[in-house]
Amino acid sequence: MREYKECYIAVLDLLGFKTALKNYSCDEIASFFDEINEEYTISYTKTGKPIVDEGEIHIKVMSDSICIFIDSSIKNALPALVATCDYLQIRMLRLKEPMLSRGAIVKGLIYQNKDVLFGEGFVRAYFMQEYEAVYPRIIIDKNVIEDYKCPIETDQEYLDSLITRDFDGYYFSDYLALFYILNHEQEAWKKFIICVKNKVKNEKDGKVRAKYSYINESLPRIKEKFWKHTMKNLDKELKGE
Repeated sequence: MREYKECYIAVLDLLGFKTALKNYSCDEIASFFDEINEEYTISYTKTGKPIVDEGEIHIKVMSDSICIFIDSSIKNALPALVATCDYLQIRMLRLKEPMLSRGAIVKGLIYQNKDVLFGEGFVRAYFMQEYEAVYPRIIIDKNVIEDYKCPIETDQEYLDSLITRDFDGYYFSDYLALFYILNHEQEAWKKFIICVKNKVKNEKDGKVRAKYSYINESLPRIKEKFWKHTMKNLDKELKGE
């Protein structure tokens, strides 16, 4: 008997995908999605150990829409899903022409079998990303944040480090801060910031410019978070933890 399964579900919309179809070959785009499936379905804690086993995170790509989901009963399901979304977005920011996304994460019922995918959880995540995410961010249903507790304390810290509350009250996965922490001295970050500044200055489409303005205005918060992260790790090193 076929039944729904309760999962944590993310639905992402790739912004600028139509432009990417013009700038990249079919093989380049297909290879990009292959890489996501092969490398980013396993997310890691600071200890280097997998949060979940390989194959427990499921990714379904439908052109510029991506659905990622994991059984909610799996230990550390939510941190694994959040980290996978973050690393997927970071991978897109490292492209020769950076690509943004917006999305939403919910907990709900879903059914999936090969090419068939449906359920109230999927629909709710889709409508949240379409009408509530607004900016290039991955928002998380408030009930998910308030109800979830990691079974391992260090993984709760890891999840907390990835989630921020935005100016409008939405919780979201702070992939930009993670991108800065991992790449602030690398060419990928510098190239991305140049792209953001150029879009804010020259983009004629007001909706597109607003998305890049949101990122530009987030830079002070991102850098502050980086220094807090650095000082926290330094403090732990001094204490020998």
